[in-house]
Amino acid sequence: SASSDAHDVLVGIDRSPASTAAILWAADKLCRSERDTVHLVHVYRPLQPSAADEATLVPSEKDLQRQRQYHASILSEAVNKFKAASNGRCQCLDHLLAGDAREVLANMADHHNVDAIVVGSR
Repeated sequence: SASSDAHDVLVGIDRSPASTAAILWAADKLCRSERDTVHLVHVYRPLQPSAADEATLVPSEKDLQRQRQYHASILSEAVNKFKAASNGRCQCLDHLLAGDAREVLANMADHHNVDAIVVGSR
């Protein structure tokens, strides 16, 4: 039957209350069996070189690392919320990616052939 099919769902994550609502909704409605996989995806814009007067400020390796750690903490918070809400009913994979959120989410959806994309609305 169709209801026993495996489903792949992608949930876009940020630090907003709307994002938390999306996580809880996905855990409740889309996480039905261990054959279902929910992909929690957090996308951030990497620091870019910026022009300042005569010079260009290039982010250091340490700056980039610090930025990545900050965004990794947002994602792990989301994973904890999802796991608490879903009680281990389904698989949960997390992805931390840099780039343009819309592009990255669309590419991920294609790559994982997902059945649904869930994002919080503001």
